[in-house]
Amino acid sequence: MDQVFMRKVLKKMPKGLQKKVRRVANVYLDASMEGENISILKLLRSAGSTGIVKPEAVKIEGSSVKTIEILGKGDCCGCQSCYNICPVEAIEMKPDTEGYLYPSVDNDKCIQCGKCQKHCPAIQVQYDNRLPECYAVMAEDELRAKSASGAMFPLLADYVLSKQGYVCGAAYMEDLSVEHILIKDKGELYKLRGSKYVQSNTKNVYPEIQKLLKNNVPVLFSGCPCQVAGLYAYLGKDYEQLYTADLICHGVPSLKVYKKYLSDCYPGKKVVGIDFRNKASFGWSSNMTVYFDDGTRYLERAGTDSFFRAFSKVLDTRPSCAGCRYTTFPRQGDISIGDFWGVEKINRELNDRRGTSLVLVNSSKGQEMLEATQNVMKKIQKVPVEEACTKSGSIDHQIKQHPDRDRFFKLLDIYSFDKAVEYTLNKKYDVGVIGLWYGRNYGSMVTYYALHKTLTDMGLSVLMINNPLGKKDEILTKTHPMRFANDYYDISDIYSLGNLYKLNNICDSFIVGSDQLWNYYLSRTYGHYYYLSFADNNKKKIAYGTSFGSNKYKASDGYKALAEGYMKQFDHISVREDFAVDMCKELFDVDAEWVTDPVFFCKVDDYKLIEKEREECKDQDYILAYILDPYKEKTDAILHVAKRLNKKVKVILDEVPVRFEENVKNMLLSDEVDSIEILRNVDLREWLYCFGHSSYVITDSFHGTCFAIIYRKNFTAILNQKRGGLRFAALLNKFDLKSRLVTDAKSVIDHPMIELPVDYSEPERLIDKNVNFSREWLKNALFSEKKVKSYTTYPVKDRRIDN
Repeated sequence: MDQVFMRKVLKKMPKGLQKKVRRVANVYLDASMEGENISILKLLRSAGSTGIVKPEAVKIEGSSVKTIEILGKGDCCGCQSCYNICPVEAIEMKPDTEGYLYPSVDNDKCIQCGKCQKHCPAIQVQYDNRLPECYAVMAEDELRAKSASGAMFPLLADYVLSKQGYVCGAAYMEDLSVEHILIKDKGELYKLRGSKYVQSNTKNVYPEIQKLLKNNVPVLFSGCPCQVAGLYAYLGKDYEQLYTADLICHGVPSLKVYKKYLSDCYPGKKVVGIDFRNKASFGWSSNMTVYFDDGTRYLERAGTDSFFRAFSKVLDTRPSCAGCRYTTFPRQGDISIGDFWGVEKINRELNDRRGTSLVLVNSSKGQEMLEATQNVMKKIQKVPVEEACTKSGSIDHQIKQHPDRDRFFKLLDIYSFDKAVEYTLNKKYDVGVIGLWYGRNYGSMVTYYALHKTLTDMGLSVLMINNPLGKKDEILTKTHPMRFANDYYDISDIYSLGNLYKLNNICDSFIVGSDQLWNYYLSRTYGHYYYLSFADNNKKKIAYGTSFGSNKYKASDGYKALAEGYMKQFDHISVREDFAVDMCKELFDVDAEWVTDPVFFCKVDDYKLIEKEREECKDQDYILAYILDPYKEKTDAILHVAKRLNKKVKVILDEVPVRFEENVKNMLLSDEVDSIEILRNVDLREWLYCFGHSSYVITDSFHGTCFAIIYRKNFTAILNQKRGGLRFAALLNKFDLKSRLVTDAKSVIDHPMIELPVDYSEPERLIDKNVNFSREWLKNALFSEKKVKSYTTYPVKDRRIDN
């Protein structure tokens, strides 16, 4: 026996069975049989096993759920046994967002009989067949020319039809969808021939088959293993006249995927037929042929056709395919059939390039069908089943779905089919965002959340570019900014400064901002990274709301000269402070527009969706003090406001751990003060909750001021020169709220605005005006043409400017 294969098989077995098989194998070897090809099936039978792997059934014991809704999407194969068995028609099969059918229970009709659970193949899993014998089969040439592989299926169908029986299999409907139908005439067999790489709808064929069987009419049912299992589960017993053939299955795409491929890839054409296995043009292979009503056709090999690329990489299969209970030994059907890919490695004569079927005989009925059809075969040869397992498909194991499957389905809703496949398989994105989204700073985190959401709402795929100076260790992922980011973003690997150029193969365009990324004291350790020094000139380069932090730019002449060169390569530049517009022109000779901070793109309801309750703030009337740089005068100001408003205070400090305890000390709170509570370990979602549920905000933070405005709070903003004092004034002047700004903490004492509520009528008008302008600026920057020397490119290909 092939020792490599033996090890692979053993790994799939329970530990107890592993020991048995190893012991039996040693007996054979001790009997000087090393030269004999010892079948793994012989070992399994000698060890007392009935199969290699038996996936567990869905457990329902103790569950209060008495309907089929107990199944998750990873368990339901869509066989429709439950739909057909329901005595009161309380179950309807409905497509989900990916296009797969799932049972939906009408609880007003449901009588809680439990039949849907009793007749579900995922709950009542059966493995009744024997371990298989394997054959390579080639029908006569004329028959194989009309079939996908070796034409075993039409041989089986002819056998049952000759007994005055019926054959049930997948057929194309008029709209090119795929459903299971019953035929009884050989002239209709063409409808069931050929591979159909989309999940067929079994609809009501199970009850129709049951009626025939009860009348002692032979029926051959052909389908995926889960559909065969579904039929047995529906019937509740075997029938002498029932013959089943399950397919060697690679998983099933949904009708939505299939239909989108046809509509997107052949615009303006009426598709009248599709053939996934056109032997006339390509021989025995996987390929795509699409026929149009004008008599033309499209032909493409599987390796370059987008539908086949998605299918072969398991991008578009049903969730339950990854955990399939039915691709195992024993198989579900009396006989299993599929392509015997790689059969020439066993015997060259078994592949004449016209198609060879892999046939597994799993039961006495399967043996009956094989023997009855041998006389019309061109060639048949028995082969070791372990050879088939290593060379051809998911015979005894589950498929492994693509790790980016979920991303593919998300992109499918916003992109063309071709682009969704290309971007998923090659890990490509419309936009790479450069900024401090990973920093332990609430303002940065929420800024990039808002920018990311805005871009995705425009229909773009977004990659958040990781810190090039970051460390690839576990500690980084345990910080709450990274936990938040992993929940909401696609994040790049960490590329060193010298390897950032590799991002050009991933992203069509780059956005830098919004944050103080052009503050020399913050950016100098990154070289000219924040000026997109790594980006190719054929990439769209955009600065959105990028900030210098102050109106002073202190950098060496050499650094500034390089920065100027890179800034002139930007397609569009915007800044978030008025004074920065002049700085761009005077220092770097580039034009810039003022835009609002991205946090204003999102409404309060958007932020409420991601808020997380903070226990200390629940059901309380409190003042929120969000303080980045505490000192005694600020503490005094907070206490003064608390006393005047007669409320307690919740304090959030700068989240950076190395500063937190120092900041606590700098508050200079005496033990006697009980009106102030400092909150610890506040994550971003809790931070938003604290703003949303406060009755007043006092802050020395720019973004704290922004969120006091967004949540329409009464507030006091204390100018913070350390954090760029001019931007406070720029923000509040723009929104006609300059009266809420004080230049220092002492000015809060006895200030009349404390009890004076903010009138947001004019600020709201100004906010809406500036947000609309800024959003349009960003759309234009993203979707406008980019000129590269003598040609025009569209780095962002899907224009969704009306979204």
